[in-house]
Amino acid sequence: MTVYLLHFEEPIGDLDNPRGQARHYLGYTDDLEQRLQAHRFVIELFRANHDNWGYILALRTGPGDFNKIWAAHSWNGGCLPADVALKDGYLWRGGKPVTTPSENEFFAAIGLPCWQPEERSAIHLAKYLINRRKVSVSYV
Repeated sequence: MTVYLLHFEEPIGDLDNPRGQARHYLGYTDDLEQRLQAHRFVIELFRANHDNWGYILALRTGPGDFNKIWAAHSWNGGCLPADVALKDGYLWRGGKPVTTPSENEFFAAIGLPCWQPEERSAIHLAKYLINRRKVSVSYV
């Protein structure tokens, strides 16, 4: 079985109803070629498995400005821990791939909360990082 996530450039569904629209579709099939032919409007196709599903889903759900911050190390203006690498579709730590079967596990592995996709933005993440770095000092 193959699980797939379709991303559409424009919303699909009931365009007169904001709650009846979607830009992503999650599906599964035993015959990927047939499903792709049936959809015919796939923009991008990313293969994922149990071990990297959370990373791939977080990456593809976006949005892009949010992703650019969490996917970059601090020396490049991001918040990715120094001991973590993102390569070959996996999160790596200490030279070994880290299993991230869910977005919750992926974001926990890079030290971030897992916000709902509609709450994700560069501004939201920047505010979180600023608040996380605040240190309270008490004087005696």
